[in-house]
Amino acid sequence: MAWRCVTLWPIRNYLTLTVWHGTHRETNLLYRDLGDPGSQMVELLGGFEASYTLLGNVGTRLYLMTDRDAPLGRVIAIDLIPNNGDESLV
Repeated sequence: MAWRCVTLWPIRNYLTLTVWHGTHRETNLLYRDLGDPGSQMVELLGGFEASYTLLGNVGTRLYLMTDRDAPLGRVIAIDLIPNNGDESLV
């Protein structure tokens, strides 16, 4: 794996990490809650199944551009708090 991009989002103190495998456009997305000293990196979107580009966040909800099930792309929202909301199309 090649680590290509680290993005720190100051709202809610989340660190997000986008991972590419070589030169493929498909990515994995991991995050860590920096407000919890014992937290570990958590894989949010894995498997290198699609391309994900982090656009921003509102609180714990991340907005991403993806080509998963959408060859021309689409924007989705994923909440980092379990049971606070599933992935949704924006």
